[in-house]
Amino acid sequence: MSNLVENELVLTGTPASLASARSTLGDPEADEADQRLLNFALLVPMPAGMIDRPPTEDCGSGKHSEPMDWYCWRLEHWGTAREASYVSLEGSPESGLLRYEFSTTNTPVIPLLPVIASRWSTLSIDFAYVAPAYEYAGSQHYTPEGGWSEAIFADDLPGLRSALGTSRLALRVPDHADGVSTSEGLDPLEA
Repeated sequence: MSNLVENELVLTGTPASLASARSTLGDPEADEADQRLLNFALLVPMPAGMIDRPPTEDCGSGKHSEPMDWYCWRLEHWGTAREASYVSLEGSPESGLLRYEFSTTNTPVIPLLPVIASRWSTLSIDFAYVAPAYEYAGSQHYTPEGGWSEAIFADDLPGLRSALGTSRLALRVPDHADGVSTSEGLDPLEA
């Protein structure tokens, strides 16, 4: 089974705020299609001079080596060591909604959420993630009026779908521990 984490980031708000977010989150000049839609380095740039060495194993413990290497820095600031892959974008600033669906390696991009909320404080944010290989999922919601909701997290198969709420990712949660989902292949809009 893959170590990919499926992420869904839904931004809602005014056309002007969404247009600003859209132009900042993607790089139209990038060589890779995924980075043209979503590029974490544009939101939180990695400092120059990061040590280019094999990743350390102590990142999660907070005992990473100094100076920090690129791997630990990305985990701390992005939540994942690699850029997004398998990126899709639906909606438009004019529609009032942008829905990004993307994969990350091993972990979701939770540290990027407060950055997005502070940079575009008038946007509402719905974020959900599922890691089928690790059997965990979660979601969080932000509104300009109410701030962040309490994060919902589940690490057992029965709780995964409820943790994802109305996210399309709920359809990707396996029904059984063997990873088989009876909803696999369904169109989320028809489910």
